[in-house]
Amino acid sequence: SFTLNTFDLNSLRLRLILAITFFIALITATLQYYSLSQFEEASTLNLEHEGLLLSDTLEATTLHELAQNNIHTIQEHINRLVSNREINDIEINILSLSTNGSEIVASNVSDNIEAADEEEHLELLNALNSGQANIFFEVETNDNDPDDIDLHELELEEGENHPDNYFQENSRYMSITTPLILDGAKLGGINVKLSLHPLDIKLSQIRKMLLMSILVATALVLFGLGILLNRKIFSPISQLQNDMNSVANGNLDLQLAASNRVDEIGQLAQTFNSMTRQLQRTQSQLHQYLNPMAIKEAYRRAREEQTQPQAEEKDISVLFVDIVSFTSTSERLGPTATVAYLNNFYDSISESIRDANGYIDKFVADELICVFEGQAHAEDAVNTARKILDNLKGCTDCKVRIGINSGLCIIADIGSRL
Repeated sequence: SFTLNTFDLNSLRLRLILAITFFIALITATLQYYSLSQFEEASTLNLEHEGLLLSDTLEATTLHELAQNNIHTIQEHINRLVSNREINDIEINILSLSTNGSEIVASNVSDNIEAADEEEHLELLNALNSGQANIFFEVETNDNDPDDIDLHELELEEGENHPDNYFQENSRYMSITTPLILDGAKLGGINVKLSLHPLDIKLSQIRKMLLMSILVATALVLFGLGILLNRKIFSPISQLQNDMNSVANGNLDLQLAASNRVDEIGQLAQTFNSMTRQLQRTQSQLHQYLNPMAIKEAYRRAREEQTQPQAEEKDISVLFVDIVSFTSTSERLGPTATVAYLNNFYDSISESIRDANGYIDKFVADELICVFEGQAHAEDAVNTARKILDNLKGCTDCKVRIGINSGLCIIADIGSRL
């Protein structure tokens, strides 16, 4: 029987399944990457718009207050603005520019009120010089390599309402610095920091959900494809292999039902059926020239791996039948009638030979040689000769001579290989 080992690297089934799995994984991974990129980009743009809107809102109430150094009022505006948010995932810093640098004069995080560091000062100068908002992304680190950050491991502790919960170590944030310029005088700027930590957590959750859905979808698709491929491809191929083995064993009566399909499997089945029909016709032609036992023996030996011709000694009986005065009869009848005469003659005696378990070894013009094997081969040969004579009693043109020889005989493949 024909089997396809799923774990065999040479198996068509395994290679096809691996190819389909790789294709599905590639498509789904591409779609996942594109969808997450679009979602992250849209979410980041929303945060950017939110930060710019907060900066514009503060600018309207902060610009003149900063010019008058009314820090207390600015702080109240910041506290009021931040208190309206459900979760405090934001830092708002008001920076004042001085001749010695810049400093944070108001913030919703009290620990931030101090002299601005070099990076914050440069951000402020870039915004003041360009007259536009300076936006960039950073990772809150503490002497750690940003490449070592695993954003998937970040966890959001719900219920907390402290900026440090979001601006924790190894968390990303967006920094937006807008200039505060009044009548050409560069007063300072507004720095709004929005945490990307909730977004990263959501992206991580989406990745996990997508991964699970991809695994489930891939498993279902592969299961369905496995059933479909097994029914449409592998089962017909397995059946074809079994039938080919049966043909190799001499059964030429097989016809594949898959020949009514219109695909490649159907074409293969049609070719197979055509081959078996041609083999049947060839076998039928061989029976006209060789005896059935010789054909059967030839099939048997063709299936065996052998390099030397086989030979054996058997105790058999050989029966010879010869037509009397055949030469004059053939001259009188002519070619066509002579052939018809011989065929009718041999048909009349072949049944008697077959009934006695003998087989015709060869036809030599008007002579027939047949062989009898088994324990009673001599008796079978004599009985066959009597039947032949009885069947020809009424035929005036069918006078024959019959000879029988019994004893040990060498049976072998004799003849040229060319």
